[in-house]
Amino acid sequence: MNKQRMKFVIGTAFLLSLTSFSSPIFAVNEDEITYSEEYYELKGFENIDLVTEEEYEEVNPTTSTQMGAAEMGDNSDVALTRASSPVWKNENGTKQFYNGEGTLMYGKDTKYVIDVSEHNGTIDWEKVKAAGVDGAIIRVGWGYLGRDAQFKRNISECNRLGIPYGVYLYSYAYDANFALSEAKGTVEMLKEADVNLSYPVYYDIERFDAWNDSGITRKPPTTVSEYEKIIGTYIKYMSDNGYAGKVHVYSYRSYLNSVLNSPSIHAYTSWVAEYGPKLNFTNNHYGGEQGWQYTSSGTVDGIKGRVDLNCFSDQFYNTALSQDIPEVLQEALKSVGASAREGYLYGIKLGTDLSTLTSKLSETGEVAWLNSKGNVISGGSVATGQTLKITITAQEDVENSVTEDKTDSGQTETVETYTLTIVEKGDVDGDGKIRAVDYSLVKNDILNIKKLTGVASKAADINGDGKVRTVDYSMIKNDILKIKKIEQK
Repeated sequence: MNKQRMKFVIGTAFLLSLTSFSSPIFAVNEDEITYSEEYYELKGFENIDLVTEEEYEEVNPTTSTQMGAAEMGDNSDVALTRASSPVWKNENGTKQFYNGEGTLMYGKDTKYVIDVSEHNGTIDWEKVKAAGVDGAIIRVGWGYLGRDAQFKRNISECNRLGIPYGVYLYSYAYDANFALSEAKGTVEMLKEADVNLSYPVYYDIERFDAWNDSGITRKPPTTVSEYEKIIGTYIKYMSDNGYAGKVHVYSYRSYLNSVLNSPSIHAYTSWVAEYGPKLNFTNNHYGGEQGWQYTSSGTVDGIKGRVDLNCFSDQFYNTALSQDIPEVLQEALKSVGASAREGYLYGIKLGTDLSTLTSKLSETGEVAWLNSKGNVISGGSVATGQTLKITITAQEDVENSVTEDKTDSGQTETVETYTLTIVEKGDVDGDGKIRAVDYSLVKNDILNIKKLTGVASKAADINGDGKVRTVDYSMIKNDILKIKKIEQK
């Protein structure tokens, strides 16, 4: 048997082993397994004719070279005006944003967010952070596999400095089939960087310039129904491939009130551009966190030229993870059997009570726990996706310096908050247990049915080789069958 034939036989046998189990003690009716909304559910496009992978017609990856890689807003009528009077204020130590009429936007503690692409050049992110920027929306690319030249660097720098971020894809979709190609490309490009989302993946929908597709002129859609198919198709594919609940729509007011004027589309629209003294767009179909892009002519230290500025009501998901932590915290984590790696917390035994961890870690700093949706929790057991936030106050000796916070003892007080997300190997769905739903999620990832991303993919990588493979699947199965328990390490 030649090697190619052997590979085919082995691969086929593997797929068959995944899709059926003969052991009666491991028999599971997967139709009865329920997945949380966090993974796969898509709402609002149930009665719209979306393009599926079975119907998909392949798009040439080189099409991106035929598009003008437009920056946000360049082809929209919103760019004809300029913001005049919205202002940021610091009131009692809290950042506030007021529109041109003096109305407080989004309540207290709003977020000062920029959105950037390769058009902004090589950004000095340390200066950006020092300038008070709270977050960034980073362009991953445009169209189908049009890669933004600065995407991976921008992601790496935000990871290093702990700047929360989301990403966006500038769409050139003229129909739903091309929208599916854009979704496929987005997933592929996001895999090329260590992405840890604090804001959504935005599908940037604007009126693009016509482009030549190998002799065919491609123009933006002109009807609401066509855009419903495009946006629904993009969100559905992204949801099925690890980004359920994390894909939103960006556009500008006039477009949202015309060809994007659909309850289905507006239900996913959380970021709106309108350059003027106030935001005149009202969205009656979305009630979550949201943002207003109020100018494209801002300036930020660390970025040459103009930059888009935004006010966001808050962070959507998790805070940026701490890549580096001090020795005092490392020792504290070691005392509870845990270790931190690249912003993730490993080694905590499944079933451990959060209050037990709090009592031990509170000797080092002020402890807070968040669930996978970013809400504060006070009890329960550890689970994948929970986040530890620990604030450490330290005293530093100061010689021959005078500062506002200098104490009589010649010391200054420094306060730093560190954020780490828990990974429990085998607990892929984040319920704090290793169950049939977890091995099903891993199986679906291996078979490319529904891909895992973020912390879920790390929980599925049982042996820690950076990949989700059959060995991980087998280890979860052995844990469930009580053959060999998974070690948290």
